Amino acid sequence: MAKLIDSLYPRFRLFLYGGRPDYCAPRTIFGPAFAVLFLGEGYAVLKSQKQVQTLTRQFDNLIRKAVVTPDRVASWLTDLAQEIPR
Repeated sequence: MAKLIDSLYPRFRLFLYGGRPDYCAPRTIFGPAFAVLFLGEGYAVLKSQKQVQTLTRQFDNLIRKAVVTPDRVASWLTDLAQEIPR
């Protein structure tokens, strides 16, 4: 996985953050048009410009709080793999 992510960077960017203090429901934002939230057994599609902007701001805040930034994900995964007992 580390090799794949390293080969795809910077086209593929993975941000890792601490989920406990900054939990957020899984979401996909499709530009300013609409956003989709995953709510367990279903999805909520939001088309209101104000709601989409709010979700976008929340997403941007998560990115700013990333514990592991995209340029460090491959090495973080490599270090993590070395901690696994064989």
